Amino acid sequence: MVVLAYHKLTRWEWGGTWVLPNEFRKQLQYIKSKNIKIVKPDEFDVDPNRTGILITFDDGYADIYKVAFPLLEQLNFSALVFLVVNYIGKENIWDANIGFRRYKHLNWHQIREMQRYGIKFGSHSLTHPDLRKVARATAIREIMDSKRLLEDKLGEAVDYFSYPFGLYNKELEDIVAAAGYKCAFSLNPFSRSRWSYGRLAVYVIDTLWWFKNKIYPNSPLFKVEQIKSRVINRFGALTFIWKQLITHV
Repeated sequence: MVVLAYHKLTRWEWGGTWVLPNEFRKQLQYIKSKNIKIVKPDEFDVDPNRTGILITFDDGYADIYKVAFPLLEQLNFSALVFLVVNYIGKENIWDANIGFRRYKHLNWHQIREMQRYGIKFGSHSLTHPDLRKVARATAIREIMDSKRLLEDKLGEAVDYFSYPFGLYNKELEDIVAAAGYKCAFSLNPFSRSRWSYGRLAVYVIDTLWWFKNKIYPNSPLFKVEQIKSRVINRFGALTFIWKQLITHV
């Protein structure tokens, strides 16, 4: 099982957590051309013998609806989208404003249309903090209240949680388990725990050749991709730290 994590699908931004729309299309079309199974979110489990690819998106940006959704429909693919609940339909002011550009999150009209097609939604917390750095009561609220609010709006169980910045610890794993989720995802590609299952993030630096090494665990460079993803993710907390600094200046 390989779980891919996307963030923004855009033509340009100052950070690195984005993929060109045309490159995203090439990646999904390659998967389709090789008849690789796309795992539906409801089919996902942590069985080590499971094969296929689960496509996930963190943050729930509006470009998922504009860029990814039409292609997913065309290829008959499903995906799992993690929403920052308090920013649905709003701009990403929770994020550090690198390059002085803001991005819109999915609104409820877009979410419900995608839901009717079969796209599944999970929680990415209420406000996208580094949950390791906040008070325990705050972490509980971010994890539990986001699940409750999404379930009320979506009218269905919200079974999956994605840690903001992909960062977690044992205390957070325990909170997620107690909240009633079935599984949680991190950006530690070496983790196979049900409460911090690892994903491989796809970035703007990933050419189609490098992408191929992400989706074949038997590839000699798969381990390189895991290490690369892990190193890049280590810098994820810097976004939160920078945001805290500029907020209090």
